[in-house]
Amino acid sequence: MAKIIDFLLCLRMFASSCVVRVVYYGLLFLFIFILYLMNICVRWCVF
Repeated sequence: MAKIIDFLLCLRMFASSCVVRVVYYGLLFLFIFILYLMNICVRWCVF
């Protein structure tokens, strides 16, 4: 019984860290994408 509880706790910790990682990389990707779009807009406006 205790092993099952340990396993569930481990699984929950892993899932939460996985979600945090996905959110972190998602935000990072979004930030880079916005910078890239801004760069294109600046080039279009300047030239």
